[in-house]
Amino acid sequence: GLPTRNPLADARVRQALSLALDRGAVASEALAGTARPTSQMTVPAVFGHDASLPPPRESLAEARRLLAQAGQARLELEVLRSRGGSGRTEAAVARAWARAGVSLRERVVDDVSAEAEAGRFQVVVQGYGCSTGDGGEALGFLFHGRQGNEWGAFNYGGYRQPEVDRLTERSLASLDPVQRLELLRRALRRVSQDYPVLP
Repeated sequence: GLPTRNPLADARVRQALSLALDRGAVASEALAGTARPTSQMTVPAVFGHDASLPPPRESLAEARRLLAQAGQARLELEVLRSRGGSGRTEAAVARAWARAGVSLRERVVDDVSAEAEAGRFQVVVQGYGCSTGDGGEALGFLFHGRQGNEWGAFNYGGYRQPEVDRLTERSLASLDPVQRLELLRRALRRVSQDYPVLP
């Protein structure tokens, strides 16, 4: 079972995992070069994407320092993998994190989303496509605090940041595209400081 104390509740651990990722290697190894490293859950074609946020650079030394500071120098995490999935992305992430002293133990399940929805997970590797082309969709589904079926439908980790909620709601209520763009970018910048997901 999962530990009672969640090591990922510490922002230093989440930042370390981000710094330990070689995003270029994951894109080429697991996704056959069909992906590019990014810093956010929106791509350049999505309204609200913030081009001033570069993908985090890999730094194993800093990742190890943060993990040690958080008391997690040797960390084992459980990653969910779909029974029908190839496991290539999970394996690429595992190789990257292993160099920082983090090991992934795989648990194969029938439905990753159902396990994540029930909170029975530590790490989930999933894709997300912003079907509307508007960053407010990603912010509302992935990062807004859960409120019924309206907000946070895919916020499996329970991320809650009132500033992000406020900016997201204001952006979706505004008809001014210049104001909306700034609000979305401010929200995405705030999310990027907390590492609730690792794009």
